[in-house]
Amino acid sequence: MKKINDEWGPAEIKLGSPHIKLFTQSDEASHRLTKFLRTNDMGYFIIVPRSEHPIKVVIRGLQCDLNIDVLKKALVEEYEFVVHKVVQLIRFKTKEPLELFQVTLPNIEVNKGI
Repeated sequence: MKKINDEWGPAEIKLGSPHIKLFTQSDEASHRLTKFLRTNDMGYFIIVPRSEHPIKVVIRGLQCDLNIDVLKKALVEEYEFVVHKVVQLIRFKTKEPLELFQVTLPNIEVNKGI
């Protein structure tokens, strides 16, 4: 901890069971801290910040036999979203397709209006 505070700068530090948790104020500071830990061969584990999590949306009420490519094309062309993945959800036991579609969007400004 002393080496991190001396060379990298102050960071919010919390002691947890066998690990030390480091918190930064911004995403940029988090990336710099990760680079610092990597160059000094310190073991670390990263929890992805919320700002980098993808946006997941469930669309219900569409036909079960709707082609996923048609839905993806409509979201891209008509609504101008950037779509990463579209999946039709299925019932767990019977594997029957449901009228639910999960759309995964990258967390970028264009997709924030959904």
